[in-house]
Amino acid sequence: VKSILRITLLASLLGAYSLQPVFAFDESAFRNASRQIQEASTKNSESALSSALETLSRLAQQEPGNPLLQAYLGSAETMQAKFTLFPWKKMEHCENGLAKIDKALQQRDAGHDKALVRGVPLSLETRLIAANTFLALPDLFKRSQAGHKQLLALLSSPLLINSPEGFRSSVVHLALKTAKADKIPADKIEILQKMNSAQANERLEVQTKLKEIWK
Repeated sequence: VKSILRITLLASLLGAYSLQPVFAFDESAFRNASRQIQEASTKNSESALSSALETLSRLAQQEPGNPLLQAYLGSAETMQAKFTLFPWKKMEHCENGLAKIDKALQQRDAGHDKALVRGVPLSLETRLIAANTFLALPDLFKRSQAGHKQLLALLSSPLLINSPEGFRSSVVHLALKTAKADKIPADKIEILQKMNSAQANERLEVQTKLKEIWK
């Protein structure tokens, strides 16, 4: 079930980006949940994951209209499969988590393009959590196409061009990993790497070639 559980990107994002005061929930609790998810991922700590899920559930209840919280909670719920013995229970955890991510994607609106998480549009980070989770799932969940759709929407978004370097690097990392898994030719993968360029005009050029990379 390792492919279900590649949550390293989720954990790193939780730790790397602090939510701005515009949001109503407890940021300290959110940070603590991020550390617990990292612990669950790196140390196989079921108790840490349980604590993180409890915190994220509470925060999501406090702000049910926040798609980012829904996405993080949903992605973390899929991680419960790691600590579950019965196959039917693994499926249940994943399906419940995916339902929350689907809800998060539906909740996004134009206002979430302007709401920032340390300079990152909330809508973009919601997409990244969705893409990362979908692409990590086995084929039986039939989420690969949806994962590619979210990833390409991220890569082609005008908002990504001027997003913080750390976030943009996380998107490019997922894109490169996905391109290699898709057996995209090396010369096209080199084009994707330019998305990490310090020059905005080079990043814009990459966006014009995305359709050539994933035909």
